Amino acid sequence: MSWDARWGGVFSLLDPIVAGNSAIPATTQQDVHYFNKWQVQYWSHVPHDNANDTNFIATTPAGFSYLTTWGSARYNAAAELEALAYRKSFPTDPQSVLFSNWAMGQMNYLMGDNPAKWSYIVGFGSTTPGVGSLVGGTATAASHPHHGDAQGSLTNSQSDPPTDRHILFGALVGGPSSTDQPDDVTTDFVLNEVAVDYNAAMVGALAGLYQYYGQSQTMTNFTPPAEPAGTPYYASAALNQDSNQGTQLTVTVNNVADEPRHFQSGMSARVYFDISSLVKAGQSISAVSTPVYYDAVGQIDGTPTAMSAPTQWGDANSCVYYVTVNWGNDQIGLPPSRAFEFGINAAMGPGYKFYWSSAASPFMTGLAAGSYTSAPDPYIPVYVNGQLVSGQTPSLTADEGCSSSGGTGGGGGGGSPTVTAQYETSTTGATPSTLSNQIQLVNNGANPVPLSSLTVRYWFTEDGTQALQYACDYTSVGCANVTSSFVTVSPPRTGADHYLQLGFTSGAGSLAPGASTGGIQNRIYQANYATMTQTNDYSFNAADASFTANPHITVYYNGTLIYGTEP
Repeated sequence: MSWDARWGGVFSLLDPIVAGNSAIPATTQQDVHYFNKWQVQYWSHVPHDNANDTNFIATTPAGFSYLTTWGSARYNAAAELEALAYRKSFPTDPQSVLFSNWAMGQMNYLMGDNPAKWSYIVGFGSTTPGVGSLVGGTATAASHPHHGDAQGSLTNSQSDPPTDRHILFGALVGGPSSTDQPDDVTTDFVLNEVAVDYNAAMVGALAGLYQYYGQSQTMTNFTPPAEPAGTPYYASAALNQDSNQGTQLTVTVNNVADEPRHFQSGMSARVYFDISSLVKAGQSISAVSTPVYYDAVGQIDGTPTAMSAPTQWGDANSCVYYVTVNWGNDQIGLPPSRAFEFGINAAMGPGYKFYWSSAASPFMTGLAAGSYTSAPDPYIPVYVNGQLVSGQTPSLTADEGCSSSGGTGGGGGGGSPTVTAQYETSTTGATPSTLSNQIQLVNNGANPVPLSSLTVRYWFTEDGTQALQYACDYTSVGCANVTSSFVTVSPPRTGADHYLQLGFTSGAGSLAPGASTGGIQNRIYQANYATMTQTNDYSFNAADASFTANPHITVYYNGTLIYGTEP
């Protein structure tokens, strides 16, 4: 039984319907039953009712019933389902138990009880990251199914990447060869393909096997582990030319988001450079030009990519400037990514000489060695609709030696920044087992703010005795760049005997003027997932179904309260 041959399943369904039905001629009932039972006997090698009938399917040396090389597991699983359906429909037939016993043995083969110790179910094996022997015993699980989305190639190549980007948990691959050998190779669509009809029959067979053999067994509490957080948007870069007259580079913006895959607009990238070599020669930012040499978007879509004029980073003494490459409304996806080639050139200076040096520029880190031509470049940050999504910005005091540069400042100033907290509740129930919400910070000031200087407090009541747990599910600055701790409030205050404090590592970068961090998806729960009352929590507000300023969430700059009111 498969997508194009379904007669076996038809007889499995018809047989119990027509059996004993007085409206159906007895000879028809007998014929339907004969074909239904014969096919199961044929697959299982249980003797036919006619002792002279010795027609049985071929098997591998290890006893796996084998119809054809292409998708052998698919046909076998379908036959298992038919065998188990027969036992369900005709439980008093002495052969029905033999049929289901055969199905059990065949499923054990597919799960790893075979000469190769190979599991033909992706993710069900001892070598699956985060799973191990919990579900797969000692069998090695298929890990390179012939499935483009699982492999996740960014180059449209079945050999790149060599390790699949995603685990297609539960997919049944084609099956073994006639000699019991697997072939875990992405390009093998005969032995290693996956398909809906492969899994449809397998799931049905598993349901029957559980009914007859699994009721007394302890259920394995298994959930496929979450994939490591990836970088859905990033820039890669290549150094094309570098001299004392200027630097020519290509910046490529990449969208590899796959949860789900989609086109993305509003993408931009910043290239930070240092003009200290020019300042030492008596020049300033006015000596710098940024010509464009190639613009993929302009060539493909006819709308040129925008590039800003150089903007000073930090205060008026800073030698660091940046240009923003903005792809605007262009829908960027795979393929292709969008390349943008431009120069950072310097005019001739005193003595009819050129004084440009890129050595101190943040964008040059790693580029000289070609490190980021095909990998995320952490020194060229990428933004989506103004929010930082990958990469890092330089320190605001990276190079303070250019007070005489004559540039126009883009930041600076003293005092505390103006940063507010916005909140969106994800769980509105009065007594959930998990407090779920999103918090984002918004820079309402005129200067960039290093996120590492900020902390945020969410005030709540513990309502239990188990250890408190925290999880960051997603944030555009990267959960790895978010720190967390629970602090006991003593003595307790109205609506709070604890608070969750969030902070940021230097890898989170800076919050640009007018920008937000985007939502930090938070979960607070007790170790035993006991219910917690959130309606009495100081920071909770069930009405905030979308991001809303919440003064009951407090924000601190270098330890000093700058937003909100503590309880």
